[in-house]
Amino acid sequence: MQENGPINPARVLAEAVKTGPVVVVTTGGSMAPHLGAGRSVRIEKGSIGFGDVAAFVNGADAVVVHRHVISMFGRSLFLGDANPRFDPLVADNDLLGRVVAVDDGPAPERHRVFLLRRALRLIPREARAYVRQRRRGRA
Repeated sequence: MQENGPINPARVLAEAVKTGPVVVVTTGGSMAPHLGAGRSVRIEKGSIGFGDVAAFVNGADAVVVHRHVISMFGRSLFLGDANPRFDPLVADNDLLGRVVAVDDGPAPERHRVFLLRRALRLIPREARAYVRQRRRGRA
């Protein structure tokens, strides 16, 4: 991997996950209370399902660890446990992998019912915000 310019740590991590498991330390509180800041998480390449905690590279080239909601048409939707909004859609090539262990313990629980309830509450709010934004853009 040869590039001109500064080294991008998120992209280096993305390349490293392709060869084997990678351990990163979480920051921030977007996954509280299920996964707090300062926890070591092990990420492995593999399939990601509804409710799995996974890592991806966002638009700002930062690594994000959030819960997977749905994938379709080459894009995935994620939601932090403590976030009031969904993350922007993530392209499949920006997915790093699934969190398989936390602090050398088991993977975080899927919390499917918790996630489903939150997603169903957020979808109408997100849809209204999207419509308002589109209307402002046309006016």
